[in-house]
Amino acid sequence: ISLIANVNNVMKAHKDGGSRVWMTETGMSTLHADGVIRNQNSAATILTNALQRIDAELTFIDTVMIYELADISSESGVTGTEAGYGLFYSGDDLENPPYGAKATANAVYKFTHNGADGTAALSALTARYAN
Repeated sequence: ISLIANVNNVMKAHKDGGSRVWMTETGMSTLHADGVIRNQNSAATILTNALQRIDAELTFIDTVMIYELADISSESGVTGTEAGYGLFYSGDDLENPPYGAKATANAVYKFTHNGADGTAALSALTARYAN
């Protein structure tokens, strides 16, 4: 957070402090580099804490883009941390429901909907794509 705030200070020093900033590829992988699954609730808590800090401390940030919507398919050959950033499981995940919402998806839903639980809404959404 402080590094991003420092960049904004440089922008201000160069008369560009009024610009709105997009923060892209923000997320929390649910896989460790060795392929071990991270605790889903821990990943959701880390992502929620990051969003709360961005909202409270980095008020010049206009948009936060979550990386990425769904985990990368196992057929792609991508493994480790990179494959697990999705808010939803991949369609070919053999251990989880296809396109099922992860705890991180519900955490983002709660953050953007004043704390309301999104389990039912996310289940209805994923059911449309699972078949």
